[in-house]
Amino acid sequence: MSEAEAEADAVALFRPVRPEALKPFLDLDEAEESEGIYAEELEDGSFLLHTFQPFAIFEENGSEAHAWFDQFGDALNDVHDDPRGVLFFPDTLEPEATTYAGVVAEATEEGVWVSLAAEIMPDDLAGGMPPFDMEALQAIAGQLMGGASPDGSTKPGSFDLAKMFEGVQEQLAGAFGLEMGKLPGQAEKDPAIRDEEFEPEPEPKADPSKTNK
Repeated sequence: MSEAEAEADAVALFRPVRPEALKPFLDLDEAEESEGIYAEELEDGSFLLHTFQPFAIFEENGSEAHAWFDQFGDALNDVHDDPRGVLFFPDTLEPEATTYAGVVAEATEEGVWVSLAAEIMPDDLAGGMPPFDMEALQAIAGQLMGGASPDGSTKPGSFDLAKMFEGVQEQLAGAFGLEMGKLPGQAEKDPAIRDEEFEPEPEPKADPSKTNK
């Protein structure tokens, strides 16, 4: 990366669902009293937003881009419509295209896409999040992928698979500080109801007529 590229500011390419949803956040006429984001409107109703922040920050850390997205609040999904996210590129690149697709074609190679989906950090989880028992989870995964089942056989049956899934649920519930039966979307199981599919089959009884006398 050249010195000029290292010092370049980031430009964000936006394609709003409706231009009117984005325009209140922008400064399109360079008015001195405006507190909006300096932007340029393209021919197809998309916009180039000048962040005046180093491109390297957005390129190296997606959380910085999400912090910048915060200024749009609940309108974020209205001010931009692209499942790939937002394309940031250095302002040293000056696209000749005047449409969204044209700028994407010119800037993707030097730019970086950042998803609009919020990043969930451990500190965002209520009460924090204790570490998983990774060894136990790996053992369960190995069983599901064809390893030995709890009884030592190489082909776990339906009862074994049910126990494995129950173990995964217990690990996840413990990690989030929840009780089994109280996971989101999970109804509490009535202990009086038996799941016949996963009940172990009874061992066959010996036939007295076939025993040695």
